[in-house]
Amino acid sequence: MTSILFTLMLTLAAVFGNTDGLSCKSCSETYYRGEPSLHKTCFDSTEENSNTTCSSWNNYCRTRIVTYYGVITSVYRHCESSSYDHDSTTSAIPGSTQCTWSGSNIYCYYSCNDTDVCNIQPTRLMKQCSSDCNSASLQGKCDYITGKCVCSSGSSGADCSITTTSPGAGLSTTRRSCVQCSEEMDPNCAKSASGLPAATLCPGSMNYCTVTKSSLLTKNGEVARSLITRACSSYAQNTCSFNSPTDSYLRSIYLQAYTCTETCNANNCNTGIPGYSSSALKCVQCTDTIGSSCDSVTTAVSCPIESKYCYSTVEYFEDKSDTASYPGYHKTMVKRGCSVEKIKSTGCDSTNVPGTKANKVSCHESCSTSGCNTGWPARPKCVQCSAQYTQNTNVNSLGCYYPTHLQATRCSDPRYTHCSVYKIQMSTDHGIAGSISLGCRKEAVTESCNTTTIEEVTTKVCDQTCDTDGCNSASRIKVDMMCSILLTIVASKLFALI
Repeated sequence: MTSILFTLMLTLAAVFGNTDGLSCKSCSETYYRGEPSLHKTCFDSTEENSNTTCSSWNNYCRTRIVTYYGVITSVYRHCESSSYDHDSTTSAIPGSTQCTWSGSNIYCYYSCNDTDVCNIQPTRLMKQCSSDCNSASLQGKCDYITGKCVCSSGSSGADCSITTTSPGAGLSTTRRSCVQCSEEMDPNCAKSASGLPAATLCPGSMNYCTVTKSSLLTKNGEVARSLITRACSSYAQNTCSFNSPTDSYLRSIYLQAYTCTETCNANNCNTGIPGYSSSALKCVQCTDTIGSSCDSVTTAVSCPIESKYCYSTVEYFEDKSDTASYPGYHKTMVKRGCSVEKIKSTGCDSTNVPGTKANKVSCHESCSTSGCNTGWPARPKCVQCSAQYTQNTNVNSLGCYYPTHLQATRCSDPRYTHCSVYKIQMSTDHGIAGSISLGCRKEAVTESCNTTTIEEVTTKVCDQTCDTDGCNSASRIKVDMMCSILLTIVASKLFALI
């Protein structure tokens, strides 16, 4: 009997190891914070008064970390039992680090029981900032990947302590300066640049300067009076319009007020007189650093009067590994707007992200007509449609075979570098059938038409790509491909009449 008890005690000792008062670090935290005042000490195991004496059934100390796409999202240090831990195949204490992958999350377990509080392995790659980055006042936050402060808009400096606001005023010291006056109060407001009042800081965060000339017209077509006003504005507008006076008395005498406004976006730029340009440039204007909100903005709005070009820029990452069936893609930035200067080089630059099989791609383009920057820069707009037909199809209703009424539009994402035409035609003694698909392609193909015959069914497949706006419309599709389809349809209908 004594021998049996002794053997059992040895077995338990082998299974559970040192359980006589084993102590472990006990803490858990989610999401690292690099600001010193927000730092979570469980990540580096410096948390005080967090040691726990384990229960008798817990026989080792464990640290578990969870990473989500390369960033640690949680750490958990505690007492653990080898009979109920993550490894259900054995009741032995894990002798080495174990990690499991579940798609986006990776769980790693570090086990020990050789000494008390042995589960103190610190995380290594996340970095603290030297200051709180003035996070309490929302001026910045710590980027714990680099250990440097990232400042909010309106703040700068290594610790985000420098602001662009005047003490007590709440106004930016880097605000736009514009000439601000009304001819109603200051006759000098109607003068040219040299005689105008000096430009002064705009109220608030207005970024544009404007000059407006309003002419009150009589019913006889005469100008009763003109008034010039110079001001600051939050948006650009270069238009002329007719408006009725709000005073009913004046409306009975004067037909309309004719008002022209011009906008510019430089200090002291509103020194001229509106030129009444009816062809002021309009561009799509939006900035998106998330990658999607700019996609839905397609309406062009007025540019500052000195703008000569519309521009568009897009940046994205793409997977270039050979093993990916569906290569990854992530759009990081889209900008569309107005510009004084033309972009010197239209095109795309692709550079490898060091140490990965991913590339960063930057594309940019400018154009000079209103609303021209709706597409992806340096990428074509394509006609996009599909249709099928048989020998009973009405030739006049082939739809996608005559897509001259269809407008070429932007492809779904900027990776598409070409427009495409893909056709399949099958013919037998009893008739024909076929399909056409016009769309976007991520690579060029060598133009080809291949014909095969299997059991009296002749199949002709034609494929071609092109790389200019609307190049896959009906007017540009190879004539021989179209004629072949139409002649087959006509022949089939004539054969049916015999």
